[in-house]
Parts: sequence; structure tokens; C-alpha cells
Amino acid sequence: MTISYMKTKYTRREDRIISLNLILGAILLLDLYDNGAEN
Repeated sequence: MTISYMKTKYTRREDRIISLNLILGAILLLDLYDNGAEN
């Protein structure tokens, strides 16, 4: 699957939601690692 195919398959709103979920997930993981290191 190419990136252009994925963009045509999904709408722009779904693409934005997916990217936001990935960013939030990464932030949560970083917070967990930071809290674990502090404790």
C-alpha cells in the first residue's frame, strides 16, 4: 500500500484523528517512562 492510496482511502478527518491518537499515545508513554524513572 502506498501513502497516496491510504490518503485517498481515508478522509482528512480520520487522518487527523489517527495522527492525534498517535501523538497522544507517544506523550502518555513518555510520561509513564518519566514517572517510572523518578520513582
